[in-house]
Amino acid sequence: MKNWLRTLFYDLFLNFTGNAAKHQAAVDAADQRKAWLIQLIKDRKQALKNGQQLEDNVLHRLICLQRSRAMNGLTTTCCNAIWAA
Repeated sequence: MKNWLRTLFYDLFLNFTGNAAKHQAAVDAADQRKAWLIQLIKDRKQALKNGQQLEDNVLHRLICLQRSRAMNGLTTTCCNAIWAA
């Protein structure tokens, strides 16, 4: 994860010359991070279905909110967009 974030940080804040290779590395890092996060969300939802307790953090609160009837508009697509941004 640190490598993904370093690569993204470099492209966003230090790539003053617009180096195409550095930019592509950042795009690739973002895609990898997104795939990892989507899988993490799926794994955590499955853990809840299996009756496991999740630790208290923002991701798990969003998952629990999504499952509640009070937040039926909080779709998986919405959650993914929040975390993949």
